[in-house]
Amino acid sequence: MKRVEALELGKRVEDLELGADATSEEVQLLQMEHLKQLRTIRAALGEGGSSSPKEMEALQDENTLLLRQSAKQDQRIQHLEATVEELLAKRH
Repeated sequence: MKRVEALELGKRVEDLELGADATSEEVQLLQMEHLKQLRTIRAALGEGGSSSPKEMEALQDENTLLLRQSAKQDQRIQHLEATVEELLAKRH
């Protein structure tokens, strides 16, 4: 939903809360918009929002492994940089 639409929707809700004149038709339209938004959110959550505990554990294990690999790669890169700088210093 666009920001402008969200602001307009928020304004309409605020008007209703403050007792502004609203027809039952306007209230129904507002409720329909909310239902559409809820359906969109539920669909998004259903597509990948919920994971089983086993899936979460596997993802955490994979994340830990990747973090270790990344740390090793960083250390190797630092070592290579130091070696290259040392070799360049010897050349000049």
